[in-house]
Order: sequence, then C-alpha cells, then structure tokens
Amino acid sequence: MQQWIERLSGGLERFFGALACLALVAIMLVVVLQIVARHALPQVPAWTEELSRYLFIHAIVLASGSVIVRQRHVRLELFHERLSPRRATILTIAGHVLVAAFVILLLSHAWRFMLVGQRQTSPTLGISMSWVFASALVFLSLTGLFSILSAVQAWLAHCNRSPD
Repeated sequence: MQQWIERLSGGLERFFGALACLALVAIMLVVVLQIVARHALPQVPAWTEELSRYLFIHAIVLASGSVIVRQRHVRLELFHERLSPRRATILTIAGHVLVAAFVILLLSHAWRFMLVGQRQTSPTLGISMSWVFASALVFLSLTGLFSILSAVQAWLAHCNRSPD
C-alpha cells in the first residue's frame, strides 16, 4: 500500500510539475515576444502582459502539490526536530489533516468564485475569467489531495518503521 501511495503521489507530482514547467516556458515565450515587439514592432500586443500574468498564476498553482510532497512548505523545523520520531510523525500527520480539512471548507467558496468569472471576460484576451478564477479551485484541490496523500504516506511509513 505504501509503495502504491508513493507511486501515485510521485506520478501526480511529476504530471503537475510538467504542466507547471510548460506554463513557465509559455511565460518565457510570451515575455520574449513582448520584448521583441517593443523593439521591432510599432505597437506591443496588449494581450502579452495579461497572458503572462495568468500563466504565472497557473504555474504557481500547478507546482503547489510539489511543495507538499517534498515537504518544502513553511513549518517550524526547530520545534519539529526536537520531538521524538513518533511525536514528529503525529505532528506531521495532524498538520496534513488540518490543511486538508481547511481546504474542504474552502472548496465551495472557490467553486462559487470560479462561477463569478463566467459573467466576466478578460480585457485583452477575451477569455472567460472563470478560467483564471479556476486557479483557486485547482490550487485548493491539489493542496487537499497532496495533503491527504502525504498524511497517509507518513502514517504508513510510521507503521512500517521498526520499533525504536
């Protein structure tokens, strides 16, 4: 079971990490186009700044799960390292469960926020703002999913650990 959870978590992390990298490459291309247009064209396309901003938001959202899986999120390392392995595991699991519970509370609000975007379009791209506002829903979903997977992983690792 532990190996299956680790493979699932790692596969999802690689998938969303690849999407985040694609978003970063797209940002780079859009910004290069913007720079070239400033020097080579009489007018800079107005949509480049807006698109780069939306791509940046989505790159961060798509990479958010990786932060949880790699345990690079903000936490009190000094306090965590002073605990026994058992208590540190309990603290880790509790943290992941609390994050997942908080996410569950916010998901309906993120859904409604996304629906508000259906009545709006972006100024220069003309796309529905629900695509942009969906980033909150995706962020919360990924955070919840990776928090649950990390809590299960920590629990299984603790159960499979040899007694101290």
